[in-house]
Amino acid sequence: MWFAPITLALRELAGPGERCMFCSGSESSQVEHFRPKEVFPALAMTWSNFLWVCGLCNNQKGIKFPTLDDGATLINPMEEDVWGYFFIDQFGNLSERWRPDLEAIDPRARLTVQVLALDREALQVSRRARLRNLEELARYAVQCLEAGLRSKVEVRASFEDWKTHPFQSDVADYFLVGPGREQEPFKTLIEMST
Repeated sequence: MWFAPITLALRELAGPGERCMFCSGSESSQVEHFRPKEVFPALAMTWSNFLWVCGLCNNQKGIKFPTLDDGATLINPMEEDVWGYFFIDQFGNLSERWRPDLEAIDPRARLTVQVLALDREALQVSRRARLRNLEELARYAVQCLEAGLRSKVEVRASFEDWKTHPFQSDVADYFLVGPGREQEPFKTLIEMST
């Protein structure tokens, strides 16, 4: 029971639906030690080392914590902007960003995808469906604004709802707040509602 406040705080940080902090595709149920306690025992009880994740990601990662030649390692979703490393394409697939300075895929993004299997088919299919749903909501909101059926205030309230909806958090964050906001129909919707 002494660990209950930590679990509760992590659950709250994960937001509505308590989506996995690694994949956003599943409901979280386990405390993950970002730096494995077996490898970094001194960090076993360090708050900044805890994540709230799904069992699939936790089992996939296990005690793995590989480092690249430059000492860089996995991307920590609690400390870093994941959209600096990944993007969601028009089909809803999570993909690693290209680094022009390296003329290659971002190595930390690639490592994170490999270790956590973030490209597993079930995640990609689920994200595609969530993107299609969000696109439909956005198109409908644009039609309602154009027809005068909804006000800008009402649409902005919908944005907030979509961003915190348990099954939309990753795509809503990317397309309504992150770099995807420049893509249609989100660009038009954001312009019309501000």
